[in-house]
Amino acid sequence: MTYTRINPDTGEREFSSCKTIKTSAGQWISNPTAEQIAAEGWVEVVPPAPTPEELLERAKAERIAELEAYDSSEAVNGFTLGGRTMWIVPAERTNYLNTMQGAQRLGIESVPFMGQTIAVGDAIRMLDAINIYAMQCVAVTDAHETAINALATIEEVEAYDFTIGYPDKLNFDDVD
Repeated sequence: MTYTRINPDTGEREFSSCKTIKTSAGQWISNPTAEQIAAEGWVEVVPPAPTPEELLERAKAERIAELEAYDSSEAVNGFTLGGRTMWIVPAERTNYLNTMQGAQRLGIESVPFMGQTIAVGDAIRMLDAINIYAMQCVAVTDAHETAINALATIEEVEAYDFTIGYPDKLNFDDVD
């Protein structure tokens, strides 16, 4: 908590946490009681209540944070390969793609990829599909953020369903 008072010596406003106070008698008190704090002229600073606009902006910020967490979760980020759900972050996708294209140029027909050995061409197509899927998901998330920011009431913000509209997750189990 923060307290304020007018300094009796200087007449200026001062602020304190009042964990330790000096009494008018010159005595220092650690962990003073509320009564001791009040007796020395300190009053708790009560921040003004937020405006309706501020409350709406807070609700939007909280909902967008929930959206971003959802966008980063397994509910969105994932594909199936070999019966397992997994994900590859953008930098790893780029590294894999560079490696696969290099293998293709060298005439290598199959490579280990995500715990399986698959044809290089299939691996490249899978990486391309994952990149497109990720791009589509980003577009959906951006659209949800725009929609949330356009809402006019806290009730609308709280009721907004940002889990809809994402593309179906990719399933590569039929890749040989």
